[in-house]
Amino acid sequence: MTHRLLRADLSGRVALVTGAIRGIGRAIADILAANNAHVVYTDINLDTAKEGIPKSSTCQVMEMDVTNETQIEAVVSRILDEHGHIDILDWLPRGAHGSTSPKPKCIHRKMGEIAPI
Repeated sequence: MTHRLLRADLSGRVALVTGAIRGIGRAIADILAANNAHVVYTDINLDTAKEGIPKSSTCQVMEMDVTNETQIEAVVSRILDEHGHIDILDWLPRGAHGSTSPKPKCIHRKMGEIAPI
């Protein structure tokens, strides 16, 4: 079977990916980074997160617990302060046994309406 990877020029785009250290989140983040997006890899464990991400000026790691609205707001604020925008949001927190967390209201307040992937 032949797999096709996303091929798009995402230069200048900023992506926030949750659970980006392993599994689906990691695959999404890596594909976005391979297509020149500035990717913010987030995970609950910063030490583990720092170990595996691509070494690139367009990749960044931030600690974020998707159940902690204060941490979420801090991460979103930092990204907006540094880049001025978030263009791509992968908000599919993958927890134990497939549980997911809803996107908190602070994401909507800070970012407005954006199209999640």
